[in-house]
Amino acid sequence: MSTLLQAREQSINKNPCGVCQGMKLPPPCKGHGVEAGGVEGDSELSKNIEISPPQLKPDLLFIHKILSSLLQDGRLVFTHDEEFAKLSIECDARLLNTDEEDAVDAYANLILHELDEFKKNYQLEKPCYQLELDNKGHLKSLIISMPTRDLYDKFIQQLKENMLIPDENKPWKPPTPSPFKG
Repeated sequence: MSTLLQAREQSINKNPCGVCQGMKLPPPCKGHGVEAGGVEGDSELSKNIEISPPQLKPDLLFIHKILSSLLQDGRLVFTHDEEFAKLSIECDARLLNTDEEDAVDAYANLILHELDEFKKNYQLEKPCYQLELDNKGHLKSLIISMPTRDLYDKFIQQLKENMLIPDENKPWKPPTPSPFKG
């Protein structure tokens, strides 16, 4: 695991909000955990309570819905460059609301997790990505480069199979609302 990814993991693990930790979001909390009204500070009560974060997996459908909207209006840009075996994801977090920031950050973490697994499977030791965060720790850009076109194609296929990038056969669409919900 790269030093930057380790630093980000350490930052995430220090987030006192279990929900934010579960979604792999760095501090500060987005308003649903310890920093938003739970036990905090140096009180006697807080010293005696151990908070264990829930193990949450980000809701991929929710992330897809938000990312589809961001892609449609140009606030999130994917560049798929097969010739140079490079995938770029760029975003201006200043244009995003809190839910959108959370979705983009959770998405970037999912992509980085897949990249880490891919590198292990193909014994790649060199860093394959550049990650740029804004001053609040939100994604500005993620550029993934593979040493060969074959590896790039395999990585893209893995992302498609895990529904992490749009696939012409499985497009990202918000779910159709059920006519049975009132």
